[in-house]
Amino acid sequence: MDAKTIERLDRRRYKVLLWKTINYGLIFPGLFSIAFVFDMSVFTYIWLAVMLLLMASQFAAYSQENKITKEISGNPKLDAALNNELIIHYKNLSYKWSFHIMLAAAVIVFLLSKKVDISPMLTCFIMLYTGVLSFNIFRQLLMRK
Repeated sequence: MDAKTIERLDRRRYKVLLWKTINYGLIFPGLFSIAFVFDMSVFTYIWLAVMLLLMASQFAAYSQENKITKEISGNPKLDAALNNELIIHYKNLSYKWSFHIMLAAAVIVFLLSKKVDISPMLTCFIMLYTGVLSFNIFRQLLMRK
């Protein structure tokens, strides 16, 4: 396997991860605003359409990521070059730090709930958003060149 192919796949993988991170960062606050802020007006339906387009874009990003993963795992040389110990270490670090950020968000929500009434649905939104987004951001930061 030549170095150009490996470099091309690595760049594609990085771009797809960036695409997924940006989409997720936009989708969750948008869904939050629809669920908690907006009333059912024309603006809400337009916003919902934008969110559906972002979700379709996110599914396309997952599809691209699956194609890249299959291409890498189908070739042992690519697999050895692109799924090495460093990438696995970055992924594990991302899980570790996103877990800590999610715990910090839980503590903040807990402390805020002493002063403000926070619904369980909002708490779940906050936990999921901070956990997944921080994982994706950390993985992006660690894998950038």
